[in-house]
Amino acid sequence: MNPHNMSFPEILDNFRDRWVTFTMKDKSQRKLYVEEIENQLDGWDDVIFMVTPPKNDPKLLDISLNEIVSAVPGEHEPLNTNI
Repeated sequence: MNPHNMSFPEILDNFRDRWVTFTMKDKSQRKLYVEEIENQLDGWDDVIFMVTPPKNDPKLLDISLNEIVSAVPGEHEPLNTNI
């Protein structure tokens, strides 16, 4: 799915509170749990996906829509903090 072609309500419906596999601009893929999504109404310059940081990258907290090529939503699964 291309979140760049979606309205903000569509982005919320498809990606909030679930696992999402992101394809980044550097062609890497990251499966991350998206806790919340904010936008310009929240004071950001872009749409921001607020993710639970994986243990192997504890500094990762947010992903900007500008960094993403595509995103595939997964199911609503309980968050396993041992990722």
